[in-house]
This record gives sequence, structure tokens and C-alpha cells, in this order.
Amino acid sequence: ALGEILRDPGEQEVVRAGSIRVARPPHRDQVPVERLVVGHTASLVWVAVLACSRAIVETSHNERVIARPMSIAKRPIAARVMSPIRSGLARILGHVLDFVMPAVCLACREPVASHDSLCPDCWRQIDFISQPLCDRLGLPMPYATGDIMISAAAAAAPPRYARARAVARYDGTMARLIKGFKFDDRLEARSLLGTLLLQAGGELIADADVMVPVPLARSRLFHRRFNQSAVLGKELSARCGLPFAPLALVRTRATRSQVGLSNQQRQENVRAAFAVPARARALIDGRRVLLIDDVITTGATANAATEALMEAGARAVDVLALGLVTSPTHMTM
Repeated sequence: ALGEILRDPGEQEVVRAGSIRVARPPHRDQVPVERLVVGHTASLVWVAVLACSRAIVETSHNERVIARPMSIAKRPIAARVMSPIRSGLARILGHVLDFVMPAVCLACREPVASHDSLCPDCWRQIDFISQPLCDRLGLPMPYATGDIMISAAAAAAPPRYARARAVARYDGTMARLIKGFKFDDRLEARSLLGTLLLQAGGELIADADVMVPVPLARSRLFHRRFNQSAVLGKELSARCGLPFAPLALVRTRATRSQVGLSNQQRQENVRAAFAVPARARALIDGRRVLLIDDVITTGATANAATEALMEAGARAVDVLALGLVTSPTHMTM
């Protein structure tokens, strides 16, 4: 059976600089098997070659070597030999990577069982927001009435956006994750945060037509090097398939940091600070927009962004964030 494998090693395609060159070995009738097999060592070498099939090796920026496996239907023995070896190599590689970069909690850096996760203590410190809640502001409500509920705050000052939802209250572990992600370049948390957004914003995502992040001013983007809302939006879009338009909303002027400002000061600070460029109006006009932000504090930023989107023809705007400030003592973002 091993002789059959050795006599028909298959084909290998070499893709080089956009062109394809197919290299085939001599026909089995032209090369005797005795010349291909040199004892047991040659057999082991060829089995190793089979184990490395389907591997894609990047040899340069414009060159790839792609090896196709032999048909399982035609070569069942090769498939049976190759599968366990490939699985073993993958496990070994995983152990090596775990040794070099061990899995740690994203919040406290304590060792954990898997990457992109939190330790049990940090999980317990996340105050997740779930039903019952205010349909407009997303604030937790004390009890359910069986119908859509509006909080007193939403009734007294209705927001410009239709609905807001957040993963958790902005405190404890969620506050540490957001601050690390936003200010300390802890972008390794984006996978977990994207998953949490998907779970918290299910109904908003189902109703939305396009996803837009809250933009940063150019000076702040230059200093920070990334827009945390855009990173979150990209992660969420990859998970739910909703179209993502990172440049559909822009800042028209620089604003002061919102940290430490009162509700009224925040509103004045971001008033008329956003706009939809002419080239992006077709993405917004007549569509329901899902606005992505990291934290909803007073809703001033979300309201100002919503006004710009509505002026561009948006049918409605919903807001989805990681954290929601529910107490004035937590207004630090």
C-alpha cells in the first residue's frame, strides 16, 4: 500500500507573482519504484510530506507555495496516515504557543484556561444589563410589566436616538476592560468585547441596516492611533454580518474631553460636532443605523451623532455600547 502512495505523489501547484506553474513528477512507468525508495528512511520522509499537505507557505510578499492533498477517495491510506499526524502537529504547535504566550485573564492578568477570557473572579464583577430595562435609554428597571417600559429619565428628557443598549454597568471589571482597551492599547480584548456586544445588542442588530462607529477628532486619533469604537464595530460586523461604514460619520471640529463635565457641559461640548460626508450619504439615507460607542454616560455624544445621521436621511438610529453609566458617581468617561 505504501508503494502505491510513493508511485503517485500527486500534483503540486506553485503560485508565483500572480501566475500559476504546475510541476508534475515523472510518470510512474518512467521511474521504477526501486529508485524512489531507499529503505525505511525514504518511506518516513514521504509520510512527513503527506502530513504537511495543504500547508500554505508565504515565501515572500508576492509568492506562495500551495500543496494540494491527494484525493481521499483514491488514496484512503494516505488520508488515514496524514490526519492523525496533522492533528498531532497542531496540538504540539498549540502547546508551544501557550508556553510562549500563556493565557491570562484580560482584566487582572491571572492565569486562565484559554485565551480571550476572564477569570471567575473578574466575571463575577461584571454587572450585566438584561431585561427588564427602559426601552429608550437601556437603563435597568426594578421589575417587568409585561410590556414596553420607559424610565422616568427617558420620559423627562427623551433622547434623539430610538433605543440604547449596553453590555453592563460601567463599573468593576467592565470599567477596567474599557479603560485598558481605550487608553492602554489593550486591543487583545477586542474579541471578547465583540462577542459581548453581539449578545447584548441582538434586537438592535436584527433591525439595523448599517453599523457606524462614533468617530474621533483627528488630533485624538493621531495621539491614540486607533478609534476604539471603530475597532468594536469591526469585530461586531465580522460576527453578525451587518454592513460596517467606519467613515460614514466624521467629526467637524475638535472637542474637549468629556471627562469631568456636567450633563449640560457635555451637550454644549459636542453640539454640531458631527456630520455625514456627501460621499457617505447614500449609505445613511433611508436606513436604520446602529451607532457603536464604548460608553454611554449622559447620552450627549450619542444625541449629537444621531442628529447628524438624521439630517443625512437616516430613518432611525439605535445605540449600542459596552458600558452604561447608571450613577452620577461613575461619570468619569
